[in-house]
Amino acid sequence: MSSVPAGWYPDPQGLADERYHDGTEWTTQTRQASRAAEVATGSGGSGKGIRIFRVVALAVLVVGAVAIAVLTLTSKPNEYSVSSSEALIAAALSDYEANNDLADSAPQQQVVNGWVARDLLSIIARQNVSSINAQTELASLQSRTNQLLGGLLMVLVLLVGGVAVIGATVIGRVNRSA
Repeated sequence: MSSVPAGWYPDPQGLADERYHDGTEWTTQTRQASRAAEVATGSGGSGKGIRIFRVVALAVLVVGAVAIAVLTLTSKPNEYSVSSSEALIAAALSDYEANNDLADSAPQQQVVNGWVARDLLSIIARQNVSSINAQTELASLQSRTNQLLGGLLMVLVLLVGGVAVIGATVIGRVNRSA
């Protein structure tokens, strides 16, 4: 009686890659090494499952990257621009010149000066509100980008961990069958 447990082993006769030992003696059953690896990994397709997993993981990463690019690069344009403020300033100064020419006395000129000051302060206030809105929008966009990048990093870590676990499992099965 043999002390070798039943299983597939390298062929001692050298006629095949592996030969089956039934626990008492060598049988006539043989198989190729690639078939042994398929049985050990459970893939039955020479690593087909792992290749599919890699393709799916790559597709997920690409879709994630495209989603991040779309979300971070698309933002509404600022409705208040420098050219519009320059036009408003020019209009306020033009009104000032026209009203100043019509002013007959110092009190009327003071009123005209008050109007232009009001108009210019209104323009400055619009510029400040526009600047604050742009800064708020930028901060919101940066926060969204940071959240998306954090999510993508988490997905990447999970994918790398999954690949490592699958690789360790496959290596363990191959080593056990050898």
